[in-house]
Amino acid sequence: MVGELGLKKKIRILCVALMVLFVIFILAPFLMLLGPDRFRDYIHRELVYEVIVSKLTEGVKRDREKALILMDFVEAHVLPHPVGSRVIDKHPLNDLIRGMGSCDQMANTLITLARKANIKGRLIFLYGYDSVSHHSVCDLYIDGRFRIFDPFIGSVFVDKEDNMAGFRDMQNRGGEFSPMRNQKAMGALNRVEKIKSSYIEWNKLPKEKSADLDIFEDIYLRLYEPAYEPKFFRVNYKQDRKRFALSRIMDLYYNTLGDGFLILFQELYFKLDNTDPYTKARFKHLSFRYKDAISEYSVNIDAIEDKFLKTEEIFFMGQAFWDMGDYKKSILEYERLLKFRGFPDARRRRVILAYLIDACLRIREFEKTEFYRSQIEENIWL
Repeated sequence: MVGELGLKKKIRILCVALMVLFVIFILAPFLMLLGPDRFRDYIHRELVYEVIVSKLTEGVKRDREKALILMDFVEAHVLPHPVGSRVIDKHPLNDLIRGMGSCDQMANTLITLARKANIKGRLIFLYGYDSVSHHSVCDLYIDGRFRIFDPFIGSVFVDKEDNMAGFRDMQNRGGEFSPMRNQKAMGALNRVEKIKSSYIEWNKLPKEKSADLDIFEDIYLRLYEPAYEPKFFRVNYKQDRKRFALSRIMDLYYNTLGDGFLILFQELYFKLDNTDPYTKARFKHLSFRYKDAISEYSVNIDAIEDKFLKTEEIFFMGQAFWDMGDYKKSILEYERLLKFRGFPDARRRRVILAYLIDACLRIREFEKTEFYRSQIEENIWL
């Protein structure tokens, strides 16, 4: 009898201990939000990266496919800086929030997301023919080797056997490889022309000499020439132990508790951080909370009087509809933006035309597609 009472007492103690541990487990990430601002921002940032990668690569087994999916995402969500905008070096999530970045920021964003997919990556400043770097890419460790990924132009480089090129491949036998691009909306932006125009301007080439230049063979491959070796500026697999541990903790909570945890965590983060309405909408958008983000954008658009800020909110609302596959509503928002008074002189016009081309194609509105094609310069690597 005494033995049975002792056993029951031990079981009760064990149950209470387990309940206490469970409560601690549930409350721990929310308690971490009470830490310093930088600490709070870091763990939220890592959570958003994990959400992006988990959503995009769900069910995908091969690292090659994961990396290509992540590059497509970066290409569509970190766009070249519009005229008049400032370059701000902060962290990849800031570039995603702003929706713009330079070539090195795009490459850095890709290796940051690749880290969450357990793919090693390096940010590379290319020099090649010049002592000054004119372009940056990254390489990701795929199938036993580092392979070149250029999110700025949305390309990897493959040979006839579909093998992806590494840096030395591009340097020593680049002519055997061809750019393999995705055929999504951003293809219409023709970013390779930016590389060509920069090359012509830097080298002060007259028009008669530059007209017949092949973008890939005469310009792009020169960035890999051996005259000046590249600089591997950052790697994603040598992370501070404390940061690594915090990152993995946030991964564990999201992968265990799912979107319910994400929503609760973010809403508490917004309150403690006093997040402004625009940034709150962007965080929700990037965390795949599309309906919540669209609701926030709508409220902000009605409340904002500044025309520039209003057009930014409309742009991202159209992008949110595009991201969730509601192409008809995306078209409506972007067409509204094109008609917005004063917008033709605003930034992002070519990007919006690219989204419209893609969305119209997806719903088979071919006349509209051709109309918008006529308004954008086209010279796409195919």
